[in-house]
Amino acid sequence: MPWDPPALDRNQIVLFAERLDEVLPQQHSVRRMAEVLEQLDWSAWEAEYKHEGGGRPPIHPRVMSGIVLYALMRGVRSSRQIEEALQMRLDFRWLAEARSIDHSTICRFRQSHVDRLKQLFVQITLVARHAGLLSLVELAVDGTTIRASNHRSAKFKVAELSAWKEQLELRFAELNAQAEQLDQEQSAGRTQLDRQLENTQSRLAQINRAIEAVADLAADEPVPTRIPSTDVESRVTKSKEGGFAPNYTPVTVVDPESGLIAATEVIAESNEKSVLPGALDEIEATHGVRPERVLGDAIYGHSSNLQEMDERGIALHTPINDAGDNPAIRDDLTRPVPADQWDQLPTRNDQLSKEAFVFDAANNRYFCPNGKELSWNSSYHARQADGTIERHRFHARKADCSSCPLLSRCVTGKSGFRRVSRDEAEDLRDQLRQRMRSVSGQAAYKRRMIGERPFAMIKHWMGVRQFLHRGLGRVRQEWRWAATAFNLRRLLNLLAARAGPRGLLPLQRHPP
Repeated sequence: MPWDPPALDRNQIVLFAERLDEVLPQQHSVRRMAEVLEQLDWSAWEAEYKHEGGGRPPIHPRVMSGIVLYALMRGVRSSRQIEEALQMRLDFRWLAEARSIDHSTICRFRQSHVDRLKQLFVQITLVARHAGLLSLVELAVDGTTIRASNHRSAKFKVAELSAWKEQLELRFAELNAQAEQLDQEQSAGRTQLDRQLENTQSRLAQINRAIEAVADLAADEPVPTRIPSTDVESRVTKSKEGGFAPNYTPVTVVDPESGLIAATEVIAESNEKSVLPGALDEIEATHGVRPERVLGDAIYGHSSNLQEMDERGIALHTPINDAGDNPAIRDDLTRPVPADQWDQLPTRNDQLSKEAFVFDAANNRYFCPNGKELSWNSSYHARQADGTIERHRFHARKADCSSCPLLSRCVTGKSGFRRVSRDEAEDLRDQLRQRMRSVSGQAAYKRRMIGERPFAMIKHWMGVRQFLHRGLGRVRQEWRWAATAFNLRRLLNLLAARAGPRGLLPLQRHPP
């Protein structure tokens, strides 16, 4: 039976292309990426390099950045894998112009130049803005969890740290004494003992880092139940894959129209609501515009964000408890809700919820479903993670509650009367409910899902499901590279779609 012969014998002498540029098709994506990078301004980055003669000159940051970004776009993350690709893959060799770059050089470059990388991220968004691709009229904010470089079970209970430290110190002292005795006796067995000493010393260093991490917590920051032993700056939070593990929480602000990331941040805790104001400040400082709408999930509807967005004149769209067709909302609040509508009143845990009580703003009072008044009783400042908020208590009269037919559905505890509290953001929540009930509000909120796309793409085709580096600073740098690579790939697709088969449109240089 005849078989397909080889196209070329491995031992055959061949004549390769005379130019490196001939090894890739003209429409290859790496050519389009290099074209965009060449049109950016690298002067600030170049100024950080100094070469006074002697030794090999530094590689231009455009080349190094292009290699790292293109590797991420191709799902290559490890520095050693990038080094191998530079030797074996034609697209990488074309991009690096046949340079041989070792993995340590690549690793050092990725971990340094923090400010320059931020400026590179900004330049790419400015290119998109100049090309009319980044409108920033509407923004979608979202967060996700990505595993830290820490085994999910390698974490300490805070209460046990000191006890474990004492045990390890005693064990280390015991092993050290045995080593000194072996030295005096000049006997064998020192190699195995050295390994035990090294292991104990490593575990003791992990405990000390965890203790220092607890001591460095801010005064108003809650002490975690468990501290990761390897990456002590991460936090044990709920994982997307299920269960709890040491994680970090990247947050992105996305322009739904283009799908580009406008701002990004990484935090250790899972409560990302506090990231939004700073991200909007960054966007406004970079592009000189303020969005009309911000779309986010329920966590961003916190009272502090409601007040912040109201002061900025931005319409916030987030889910909020809404009773819908609530019979408690009636023209005459002094008249009771008809008995045949009691089962339609909003409840929580089988008791009438706060939404069953209607606020009379003109007279600063509430009315219950039975038409009775709840008057102001007192005010206080409640402490929150991001500051304090003023709350007001409204109490019903005990006599009114005792004779009310809804008593069993309304009052719990021994007080015998109903309390309702209202904070200074309640008016903004009412406005949010009205906004989310509207057809335009619901249509806008559906576009929030676009804010999740960068996470799906970065995790899927970049493989960023666990960070390679440890410590919040390095993790932020690693995520910034991934976000920049995502934006660059997205920008290339948008420009290619607009330019058609002729290639990319000419771009304008932007200062960092």
